[in-house]
Amino acid sequence: MKIFIIVLDDPVYLSRIYQKVLQERHKDIIGITPVSAILPNQSIWKFIKQHIECFGFVIFCLFVARAILFLILDKIPRIFHIKKAYSIKSLAKKYKIQIYPTTSINDQKYIEALKKLNIDIIVSSQPQIMKKDILNIPKIGCINTHSGLLPKYRGLMPMFWALLNN
Repeated sequence: MKIFIIVLDDPVYLSRIYQKVLQERHKDIIGITPVSAILPNQSIWKFIKQHIECFGFVIFCLFVARAILFLILDKIPRIFHIKKAYSIKSLAKKYKIQIYPTTSINDQKYIEALKKLNIDIIVSSQPQIMKKDILNIPKIGCINTHSGLLPKYRGLMPMFWALLNN
């Protein structure tokens, strides 16, 4: 089976979740696209404002500090040739999975590149809305994963809210 993954480029949570997936199924995964949490056409300031309004300044700063820590930890293994990975990109490299970068999953050049891969399933865990062009690429279909119980933990940072509420 040819699986393609489109996932949020999150150094804190998702890389640890996908570590197990890639470890067990890396031979079936033909490509991966790490997607930014900042949506196409969204400014960095709007992104920051939205997160501060949602979580408060202190929690937002803690998220930023934790993300920076994991980004630094991701660089250390490469310097010392340790095989631990702290990012989606590092995991993809570790398991020799091709990375297909894009800022928008609905970009025509990106879609054309994916069409050439003969994909069976696209697994998505990221914030962008998939339009018809990308949904029609895989033979079997698309699976959208969500890290929180729906509908209770829909929206921004579901793992945070689930952990906060025990």
